[in-house]
Amino acid sequence: MGCCRGMPLSHAASVPNSKGLVGIYQLSSLWCCLSRRRVERGVLAVQHGLNKDNHVSSGRGGDDARDVASRERIEHKKKKKKATTKKHESRSGDVNTVTVPVSRQGMIVHHLVELGEFDEEFLEQQPVNTLNWCIRILGKYKRPDVAEQLFHWMRLKAMANEHSLLKLFEGLEAARCPPARAVRAWRNVSRMQCPFTPGCLSTAGLLKTFRPSKDLKGALRILKEVKMRGLPLNEYGYNIVIRIAADCGDVETALALEEELRLDGNLQVDVRTYSALMHALASTQKWSQTRTVDGLLRRVDLRPDATLALQLISGYARCGWPAAAEAILDEFSENSGRDRPNRSHWNALLYAYATARQYNGCLMAYKRMTQEVGIRPDSYTMVALLKAGRRSQAGRTAVSFVLHQVQEHDVAITVELASSAIACCRTVPYVSKDEAVKSRDLADSVWDLMIDTGVEPNRIAYNTLMAARSDAGDLNGVKELFDSLEKNPHVYPDEATWNILLKTYEREGDWKALESTAVLRDTWRTLHDP
Repeated sequence: MGCCRGMPLSHAASVPNSKGLVGIYQLSSLWCCLSRRRVERGVLAVQHGLNKDNHVSSGRGGDDARDVASRERIEHKKKKKKATTKKHESRSGDVNTVTVPVSRQGMIVHHLVELGEFDEEFLEQQPVNTLNWCIRILGKYKRPDVAEQLFHWMRLKAMANEHSLLKLFEGLEAARCPPARAVRAWRNVSRMQCPFTPGCLSTAGLLKTFRPSKDLKGALRILKEVKMRGLPLNEYGYNIVIRIAADCGDVETALALEEELRLDGNLQVDVRTYSALMHALASTQKWSQTRTVDGLLRRVDLRPDATLALQLISGYARCGWPAAAEAILDEFSENSGRDRPNRSHWNALLYAYATARQYNGCLMAYKRMTQEVGIRPDSYTMVALLKAGRRSQAGRTAVSFVLHQVQEHDVAITVELASSAIACCRTVPYVSKDEAVKSRDLADSVWDLMIDTGVEPNRIAYNTLMAARSDAGDLNGVKELFDSLEKNPHVYPDEATWNILLKTYEREGDWKALESTAVLRDTWRTLHDP
């Protein structure tokens, strides 16, 4: 064994404790391997070499050394697998899983949630703003108890401020806690030792916790208590309660709160107040009161923003008052500054003309939109034109114009657009059967365009085309389309589908098919009876 350089083997044998010297020689050889291997493997190799030398000196051979190395490799694989599993679990997207943190906020949340510790010395070194955000994050991770513990510890340490209480309310809201829990914390701050006094922000945050549960009575009770105690309150708190009333569909309470806010000498209404009122009208479908909201807005001399202007135009559109809707659009265009009416505003105006059955007015507004303002139309624009044409008996004229505009502006074909076009093809009542045939042919061309563009037809598209073919006396076309509907796994017939088919058989005098189809309809009713 000439493993020792510069020393003959015979000289090594004459040295006392030659086995220990051989171990030293083995150590020197293994340390030379560190340049080619990782440090960790080199250390393990040295340890294995020493173990092997000890076993040889005791007369047991190298089997035990190999067993030790095997066990250590198994332990190393287990640790690596456990770390990999933890890494994958942290990436699984579970909101209850807190990953190994990188940011300061993550370190604090990991310390409180994962480790389950509450080291005051560690927390005192953190900035107050960071601790405030950690309170909200703890609520997001469904740990409101830890969030409350952290907030009250900050309160006792004179580190908390109003933003701390606000983040506590946001955390309790994110954790879906009942509003009573936030009210208890708010009252504790008012009555116990606290380095700050609750202000407008915390009051609004408290009222906001009542919105997920739509607890209008609780919000009104807190609002009354705040006013009786003389606590700070701004218009944002009122707007939140008005929004809760809108969610509950209580238009009268929303209007009463707006009046109370408007008559308050220290507060003033804003566009969010009237946006909440329009939300209340939308929740209850009481669109006729849009004029009331518009009048209140003009009384306080407020100019609507983009959102409120769209709500007002949509409200007038539902009522079928295109003149009032266009007045809102014109005023917003003149007084909005950098903000201009977008495509949504113009589409709402077109729907107002469609509801009023004024195809010519809708057409003029569309030309103004595309030619004067330069806004590119979309599929909703085309659907509004088609609805206006269908309701004003424009029929095939409107469909031909829309198909030309779709091609000119490269508008995407949707199933709603195709269904509206097919329905608009039916000019009822027809002057003659030739007119019905022309409408059927145009509806078939729209259907072919929809299929060629890869749009899947829905039940409305099937029913409208079946009705157009039935009007033209195309019995075979109705049967063919009904068979296609039955083969479509995503579309099912409804009562209107069966009625169209039965009326077609009755009109054509096919009494045998009429009787068998009526039996099928009764069977379908039995299977689909709720």
